[in-house]
Amino acid sequence: MSKKLIAVVGATGQQGGSVIQALLAHGGYSVRGISRDPTSASSRVLSDRGVDMVSGNLGDKDTLISAFNGASAVFGVTMPFSSVSEFEQGKNIVDACRACNVALLVWSSLQDAKLVSGGKYTKVTLWDEKARVEDYITEHGQDAVILQTATFVENIHTYHYLRPSVEGKWTLAWPVIRPTVPLAVTYIGADFGPCVVKAIEVWERGDRDKLGKKPIPVCSFRMTIGDMWETMKKLSGKTIEFQHIPRVPSEELQEMLQLADDGLAFPDLECP
Repeated sequence: MSKKLIAVVGATGQQGGSVIQALLAHGGYSVRGISRDPTSASSRVLSDRGVDMVSGNLGDKDTLISAFNGASAVFGVTMPFSSVSEFEQGKNIVDACRACNVALLVWSSLQDAKLVSGGKYTKVTLWDEKARVEDYITEHGQDAVILQTATFVENIHTYHYLRPSVEGKWTLAWPVIRPTVPLAVTYIGADFGPCVVKAIEVWERGDRDKLGKKPIPVCSFRMTIGDMWETMKKLSGKTIEFQHIPRVPSEELQEMLQLADDGLAFPDLECP
């Protein structure tokens, strides 16, 4: 019996890469990875592991229709800082799923900043455009499981929060969020992909009520930045200084981080 095909958007990125790794570890599905450049070095690494790497552009719905053809499920995620808005990217993903009769879309989303802040924060398009796609999914009748991530633990390295100085010392420089505020955190590399695979499994065996009708938060743990700092010092054995940066140049990023500092990121969620 042939394996069902799962198509993964952003296969060489953080989230898509985590999903690919989890699918390969599961072994029960055929895996198709979607990338702007399926011939890149990172794409070739996946091809060598048996992933069918194909081209897809989130700004071009027709390329997504070709990429999703034959898939029973699609993992969808949008890319920030693109010439095409994340809402338009998300619409293209949903429309392509509908055109290909994809049974399930697993959608990577974020909280609606305007909604959870009671209108206080209105410039967090990185969150709000993803959240708008949730409504589009419902309006167009696409069956979906919606997963909402918290702060990525990988941001510590991606945005160089932890960095060495020329003197050989280390500094953990964290913007806006105070070191005493409990922060919901998602470990994308270890936890996100397995959550996506489990959602697909539960859906396919018909236990869809267990997934509920609301977005599912994916939170690996909740910890203050101060506790992270102490843990880094303890595990590394190094002297690490802490620096709190109260403001950042981007208004959008400032509001996004301020929302977390206000404790509005999944405040009632029980995390491990």
